[in-house]
Amino acid sequence: MPAAYFVVRATVTDASKRAAFDTWYETAHVPDAVKAFGVSKCLFQNMLSRMNRL
Repeated sequence: MPAAYFVVRATVTDASKRAAFDTWYETAHVPDAVKAFGVSKCLFQNMLSRMNRL
């Protein structure tokens, strides 16, 4: 099967909800998506924390 990259961008506009979103994304959404799409790898990167290091 050919390789593909699927990129998702999510913006959490309420900073007080960011931790809850990250927890849901990592523990529920990503595992469900891996099962549904049959992916072999998944990378989750918080770009905001990366930008803060620049």
